[in-house]
Amino acid sequence: MRAALTMLAALGLWATPAAAAQEQAQAQAQAQQAQAPASAEAAKPATGYILFRATRRMGIVFRREMSPAEEQAAIAAANRETRAIFEAAVADWDRLDASCRANNNRALRCDYRGSRPEGPGDGGGPEVLDPEASIVRADRRDQVTEVAGSYVYLVEARPGSYVLYGQRDFDVGVCLCMGSVRFEVDPGQIVDIGTISFPGLEAANARPSARQAMTTAMENSIVLTPPQPGAAPPAVVGDRPVHPAQLRAAEKQDNDFGLYIDRHPAIPGVLRYERDRVIDGRTGAGPAPIPDHPPSG
Repeated sequence: MRAALTMLAALGLWATPAAAAQEQAQAQAQAQQAQAPASAEAAKPATGYILFRATRRMGIVFRREMSPAEEQAAIAAANRETRAIFEAAVADWDRLDASCRANNNRALRCDYRGSRPEGPGDGGGPEVLDPEASIVRADRRDQVTEVAGSYVYLVEARPGSYVLYGQRDFDVGVCLCMGSVRFEVDPGQIVDIGTISFPGLEAANARPSARQAMTTAMENSIVLTPPQPGAAPPAVVGDRPVHPAQLRAAEKQDNDFGLYIDRHPAIPGVLRYERDRVIDGRTGAGPAPIPDHPPSG
C-alpha cells in the first residue's frame, strides 16, 4: 500500500495532506483577490449626475465645494505627497553625491547635481490644492442631444455641493466669481438644474461659433433658469428618476483660471445682492456654510 501511495504521489495523482492544505489556501487567496476589487468598487459612493439644457454649445463649468473636513483631508494628502516627492529627490541626490565622491567627481553629471534639495517645511494650506481637481465640466465638443432648440447635457459628478462656476473653453471664458448658485448632487440621482442661456451673446448678435460668453453688451453673460415644475425629462435620462435642483445662493468664488469676471443675476427667493454682498434669498443673510460632512472618496 505504501509503495502504491508513493508511486501515486510521484506521478502527481495523489496529494499529501500538506499539499492539499496548500492548494486550499491558494484557492482561498485567489477568491479573496477576485472579490477585493468588487468590494472596493461597492464601497465607493454612488455617482450622481447633473442634467441641464443650454441654448448654445459652450463649455460649462461646475465647481465642487469642499466641506471643512474634506478640505483639511485634501490639504493633508497634498502635503504628504509633497513630502514624499521631496524625500525621493533627497534620496536620489544622496546616491548621486555618494557616487561622485567615491569616483572623485569624474562623471559629467556630478558637475550639475546642484545643491541638496531643501525641505518643504511644515506644509501649506489651501494654496497647495489643485483647483482643477474640484472642477466638473461639460465640454462644448461633447456629444449632446438637441431638443427644441436646446442642447441637453448629462454630466457625471461625485456626490456633494456644486456651484455653477461659469463658462470656460480652453483658457478663455467667464467666472461667476461675484455670486452664483449652488445645488446638491446626491448619490445615484440625477439633479435637473434647468436651462443655461447666454443673454450677452444674444444681445451682441454673436456668431454661433463664438468661443466665450463674455461680450461688450451690458446683459448678463450667463443665466440659469430653474426647471419648470412637472416638465417631462428628456429622453437621455431613460427611465431613471430626475429630481429638480434646490438652488441656493453661493458665496464668491476664486478666479483660479484668469477668466472674465461676472455674477449671476438675482433669482427671486434664491439669490440677491446688497451692493456687492451675496444674499441668500431664503434667509436674508449671506450664503450658508458647507455642511461639515466626512471626507468622501
